[in-house]
Amino acid sequence: MLILHPTIQTLLEESLGSSSRSNIGANPYRDVPSDNQRFIENDSGQQAILMREQDDQLEGISVTLVNMKETASTMHQEIDDQVILLEEMESHVDHTSDRLKKAMKKVVYILKKEEEAKSPYAIACLIIVLIILLILVITV
Repeated sequence: MLILHPTIQTLLEESLGSSSRSNIGANPYRDVPSDNQRFIENDSGQQAILMREQDDQLEGISVTLVNMKETASTMHQEIDDQVILLEEMESHVDHTSDRLKKAMKKVVYILKKEEEAKSPYAIACLIIVLIILLILVITV
């Protein structure tokens, strides 16, 4: 049996508990979990918990990113479809604009022809009115 200073013996017994009193003398070099070992085990456990939580969070982020990618892909396809529709509409607007310009030219041409056609009739009517007025003036 190992004889220790009474203060050391008391501290050792308090730190190891009452069940280890009988074993101190038998094997003084046995493995006793120290505070450092317990701290390391506790810290390792906390790190494992944190890593699991981080893995869960990363999994959630991954799912969110996959959903965002699908949404972006759908938006891209929709924008491409809208571009095609806008190009078709632009083509139709250009075609309609060209047809409208041709129609306006025809309207202007017809109006000019009509004005030219009415001019001789207007002159003839004015000459007739002048002759009637001359006859009336001479007879009065």
